[in-house]
Amino acid sequence: MSDNLRSLIFDPSTPSLAVLDQRKLPNVTEFIDVVTAEDAHSVIKEMNVRGAPLIAVVGVCALAVECGNGTCRNEDELFKKSEFLRTSRPTAVNLGNMLDELKENVTGTTDLAKSVLEFAEAMIHADKRTNEKLGGFGLRALHEWYGTEKDCFSLVTICNTGSLATTGHGTALGVVRSVKAAGKLRSLLIPETRPYMQGSRLTAFEAVVDGLESKLCVDSAIASYVAGNGMDAAFVGADRVVANGDTANKIGTLQLALTCKHFNIPFFVCCPFTTFDTKLENGGSIVIEERSADELCSVANAPVAIKTYNPAFDVTPSELIAGIITERGIVWKSADGSFDIEGFVKSNGAQGCGVAPRLMGGPLTTDTVAAYVAKRIPDLVGDIVATEIHGGNLNYAFHCASAKRDVFVKQAPEFIKCLGPDAKLHSDRLLLEMRCYKEWGDRTARVEKFLPTIFDVDEECCACTMEWLGDCDLLETVLVTAPDTITGDVANGLGEFLACTHNATHVSKIPFSKSAELMVAFRNEALRGVQLEYVFGKFITEEAGDAGKVFREDEMFVRGVEQMKSKYRGEEDHNLALCHGDAHPGSFFVNNASSRVVAFDPEFAIYGPPGLDLGSLLSGAVLAAVHFSFVEGIEGEGEKGKEVISLIPFVRRICSQYRASTELDRALVDLIFSDACGFAACEVGRTALGFAGGRKWLQFEEGKKRDAAKAKACKVAQMLMNSRADGIAALLKALEEL
Repeated sequence: MSDNLRSLIFDPSTPSLAVLDQRKLPNVTEFIDVVTAEDAHSVIKEMNVRGAPLIAVVGVCALAVECGNGTCRNEDELFKKSEFLRTSRPTAVNLGNMLDELKENVTGTTDLAKSVLEFAEAMIHADKRTNEKLGGFGLRALHEWYGTEKDCFSLVTICNTGSLATTGHGTALGVVRSVKAAGKLRSLLIPETRPYMQGSRLTAFEAVVDGLESKLCVDSAIASYVAGNGMDAAFVGADRVVANGDTANKIGTLQLALTCKHFNIPFFVCCPFTTFDTKLENGGSIVIEERSADELCSVANAPVAIKTYNPAFDVTPSELIAGIITERGIVWKSADGSFDIEGFVKSNGAQGCGVAPRLMGGPLTTDTVAAYVAKRIPDLVGDIVATEIHGGNLNYAFHCASAKRDVFVKQAPEFIKCLGPDAKLHSDRLLLEMRCYKEWGDRTARVEKFLPTIFDVDEECCACTMEWLGDCDLLETVLVTAPDTITGDVANGLGEFLACTHNATHVSKIPFSKSAELMVAFRNEALRGVQLEYVFGKFITEEAGDAGKVFREDEMFVRGVEQMKSKYRGEEDHNLALCHGDAHPGSFFVNNASSRVVAFDPEFAIYGPPGLDLGSLLSGAVLAAVHFSFVEGIEGEGEKGKEVISLIPFVRRICSQYRASTELDRALVDLIFSDACGFAACEVGRTALGFAGGRKWLQFEEGKKRDAAKAKACKVAQMLMNSRADGIAALLKALEEL
């Protein structure tokens, strides 16, 4: 986004707020200082700032500035000023919703100013993230409507819903930006949007700055243009969407919707989740703001004595709307042609009018997580005792125990937990994980028994609450302590889970449009980058030191790693499926008594080679075998134990069940088994050289034993990689030799 499109400047350290005077654009770029709630009310009312999301941000930031500067000293003063701000523009719901959320989050805090400032700062960040996600769902809506084969789109919008109406990217215009970023924008039609000319002054300005292929027209020319040139879709913003889908937006939106209806063009509403107002049943209950006669007459050069009709908004009935796009997904119509807005709001974790409660002030802790869970799912828990679970590298995790039910809470901060806040990493990985569960479940019912029960997903807090698997053990723990206790049914379950997920999503088994969608949705570039660095990189570079020479000097092994890296990137496009992405034994819980197998943590999910998952899982068996071959002493001093012997049928059962549970042809399964050996080799090699986080394998206190075990693991990794063409036979041979 160009600096010319910066809608506000908020500095929480001062604190200070300045807003871009949009009434002077595009000819003059000038900022207005906002010091008080009264200043904010004025710039909103006089439309120096506009756009429902931005209005909400400006209102809250103004309150934060007052609190920080000491002119708003307590909760009573804060809430009175909040009520005053609500009167600035009555139609847009976002401001009221955000003020309600502010009140909910800061009531009773010990440091009011700090809490309000933190809330405002987090809200700005969340708005930018919201808009980028919404843009992606807009592109997805086009693909679902037309199919992924359509290579470019002609679009129309109204008013201004871009960076100038938000804190960045935009809503409806953000969709246009996302379509352009995908290389699929043919053209954008921009009506002037009288009487304030937000289209000609603001949207056209953004289009020129960002190089969007666009054309400006007078409002009354839209139908004529569409009749002569065609149009693929309309994307508009919203100031309020009520329970039946009726939508209030800038005056002229209804006219555009009627034009789209006549020419059979899909008409999409784009709005953040906070725009939903399920308290109102239909659009007839929406209060429509009336602007002054002077405002219209001055623009139209009309006689001042004329009577005017100058509403700021109109209401588009839901029957004219094809779909409603939010940052949490797309609301499509039901079979009866109606929108289930209340159902969408409920299923996406919101309460009341659509405000998702969020906990401000940083990551969850044992001091805050109990109250957080009680607030999110009060019907599931009673008095809560929270314990933090250590061991994971990326996320915060907690066991919340109560008399009614225990739950597991996981929070994905926007950094790598074990490295601290400076190690930035997007928190959207949690949403990707939830979507992975959904895609697996939607594609095959067989996989549901292998997935945890999810009680709540809180996007704003980047957290989810799921069942506590207290009756299960981590498979990694079992493999490193007592692998001979793992039952055949558990091994079968592991093989069945991987086979079902791969078969149901394999590129050869689903329509091209679906596989293309999964390729885009599960690029997972940030975490894929982590894997490329640690699984396929560091352990064969100089960073591994002298211990890594055994790999660096083996040209066949290094070539093999490069080939596996290429497969991981998805370059072998005939053999792709929705993979867990990090399916090592630390990503499975098992119960030998009930034979239950539960897969979790697919935050590394990619649309990639199925052998990745199988290899990650089987690497645990190999590492366990190496580990137990040294438990009794230095290699050769002790007898091969029952633990090592038990791992051979464990691997055989997993692979046999995988083949029995899939509908993929035999040659493809053979390729998957071959790839599994290669990926297992990478996992074993990087674990041996210490590039696999907190893995428990080979961690002997005695240095001589530890070094010997790691050297043996390196030799096994070489054998697996260099013999991977033999498939699972190579892996079984390695186990037998141990």
